[in-house]
Amino acid sequence: MADHPVETAWVWRFGTAPFKATYGRLPGTGSTTYTKDFLQASGQCAAAFDEVFPRVPGQPYDVTLAWPGGSREGKVLEAADYAANGRINLRWETDNPPDPWRLSPNPAHDAVATFPGDPSQTTEHGADQELEALKALDVDPWLVVVKLQDQPDVLHLRAYLGNPPTGLEHTSAQQLPDQVRSAMASVPANGGCAVARFAGGAGVRAPRIVNQVLQALRRGPNVLLVGPPGTGKTVALEDLRHLYEHGSPEVTFDPSKMHDAWSESSPVPTGKVRTIVFHPSYSYEEFVLGLYPVPAAGSGVALFPRPGPLVSLAHWASHDDNAALLIVDEFNRGNAAAIFGDMLALLDKDKRSDLAVGSPGASVDRAYPELGVDVPAEMATSAGTSVGNSIRLPMSLSIVAAMNSSDRSVAPLDAALRRRFSIVRVDPDYDVLSSRLGITTPIDFDSGTDPVSWSAADVSTLAVVLLRSLNERIELVLGPDFQLGHSVFWDVRGADAEEATGALSAAFDERVVSTMRMTFADQDESLAAILNGPPPPTGSATTAGSPPMGLCYWVIPGGGLEAVAPARLRIRLAQSLAWTEAATALVALL
Repeated sequence: MADHPVETAWVWRFGTAPFKATYGRLPGTGSTTYTKDFLQASGQCAAAFDEVFPRVPGQPYDVTLAWPGGSREGKVLEAADYAANGRINLRWETDNPPDPWRLSPNPAHDAVATFPGDPSQTTEHGADQELEALKALDVDPWLVVVKLQDQPDVLHLRAYLGNPPTGLEHTSAQQLPDQVRSAMASVPANGGCAVARFAGGAGVRAPRIVNQVLQALRRGPNVLLVGPPGTGKTVALEDLRHLYEHGSPEVTFDPSKMHDAWSESSPVPTGKVRTIVFHPSYSYEEFVLGLYPVPAAGSGVALFPRPGPLVSLAHWASHDDNAALLIVDEFNRGNAAAIFGDMLALLDKDKRSDLAVGSPGASVDRAYPELGVDVPAEMATSAGTSVGNSIRLPMSLSIVAAMNSSDRSVAPLDAALRRRFSIVRVDPDYDVLSSRLGITTPIDFDSGTDPVSWSAADVSTLAVVLLRSLNERIELVLGPDFQLGHSVFWDVRGADAEEATGALSAAFDERVVSTMRMTFADQDESLAAILNGPPPPTGSATTAGSPPMGLCYWVIPGGGLEAVAPARLRIRLAQSLAWTEAATALVALL
C-alpha cells in the first residue's frame, strides 16, 4: 500500500485509564473501573479532533478504526462534560477494544499486538495485576492514533514502546517522527494526551494554515488566504517561502505496515520564489511586462522591456522540471484585476501548460512582440533567458495570495479573478494563542477569584477567553471579517500575575481599543455592547453607568450642547489602573 501524507497524530501514555479502557469489560464481576470503551481527549487534543472531524454539535462522527489486517467501527463524540471542559471521546464497539491496544502473551514481530501481558483475566483483581506487571516491566507503552490527509473518515491505530525489551525492538518509539516524539515528551508522567500536527516540518510557524494551503495546491495552482488581520496569513506566506526555498520533509504513513509505517519525503519541490505586495500604484507593467527607461548613447533615453515576477517565474517553471512560487500579500490593496490584465485568462488549472502530460495549455500574445524580452540571469534555464512571443503559465508555478477581509478601503475583488482561486479562510486561532502562552485552550474563566491569588497562567487564560468573548460579539454585530486576530495578545506573558496583567493591559489599550475605535467610528453604542459596557445614559449626569472598576463609561455634554451633541463613550486606559484593578476591569469585559 502506498504512503499517505499525515495530517494529525494523537498520543496517549498507556497509563491506568487507557489500560482499563482497552483491556475490555470483565464478565459478571460487577466491576466499576473496567467499564469504558473510549479514550478521552482534552485541551489541544480535543480541539484537534474538532478541527479534523466536522461534527454537528451534539452529534457523533462515525469513523473507521483501522490497523493492518483489521478494523473496528468507532465514533468521535462529545464527552458528558463537553460544555464545561470541551472533552472529546474516541469510542469503539462495546467490549471490543482495538487489537493493537490489547495485551498479548507473546507479541511477535509480524503481529499487531505490542504490549506484553495476559488479556484473558476475568476478575478486576487479575486485570489489575496485569497492569502492575506491565508497569514493572518499565517498557514505557504508548497508544498512537493517526489521521491521514486523504482519508477523511479513517483513524489508524498503533502502539509503541518507549523502552522496548530484548525481542521487542521492532516496537520502539524511536521509529516515530520527531514531531510525534516531541508531543510524547509533553505528556505528564501520570498520563494524558498530546497531539502533533504536520505541515512541512522545521521552520514552519503556522502549520495549520500551511497544511491547508499545501492541500489546496494539490487541487489547483492558485490559493487565496482570506481573514481578519493578525490571524497568521503573512506568517504562513513566509513559511511557504521557506519551504520552497529550502525544502522540508513531509511525514508519510503506510497503513499496511504496523510499527515501521512512517517515512519522510519532500512535499514541496524547491524552486524560485518571489514575494510582492500589491498597493494602489502597483501596475501590470511591474507585475507582467512593461517598458522602462534606460540611458542611451550620448545623453538620450531608450525604452527597454522588462519582465515582471509573473513572466520571470513562468519562464523558469516552464523548463527543466523547475518549480516556482509567487506570493502576493495585501492582494486587495491594489487593483488586482488590472494588475493581472490578460494573464487572467491563463490562471485556471485547465489553462495551465503541463509538459509532463503533454498539455501545452492556453497562451496569450505578449506585449511588444517586436522587442526581445529576456528574464534576469538568475531565471535562466536550459532554454536560455529569452521570452517567446506567447506567454503560458505552467502548472509548476503556484500562486498564493493573502488579503484582509476587513479592509473596506479598496474595491472588492473582481469576481472573475476571485473564482480562479481556492479560498482558504483564516480565522482567529485560540489553540495557537493558547500554545504560544503555554496553557491548555480554556473554555471559560473563573471570574470570581481575587486577582491577588492569580498566577501568570491565569492571566494568559483570561487573555484567550477575553479575545474569544470579544470576537463572539463582534461577529454578531459586524460579521466574522471584523474579528480581532490572535496576534493582539501574542505577547501577553510575564514572570508573575502582575507582570502578565501589565502586558495584557498594554495589549488591550494599544491594540484592541485602538483597532475597535477605528472599526466602530461614531458607533459608540455598538462599541459599548462589544466591550460589555453600560447602555447609553438617559439622565442629565455628566457620567453614567460606570462601575467602580469598569473601563467603559459615558459622558453627557454640558455647557448648552445637550441638544446637539450625543452622549459619548469613554474608555479608560487599563494601564492607568493598579494591576489588580486592571485585572478586575478586564474580567468585567467578559
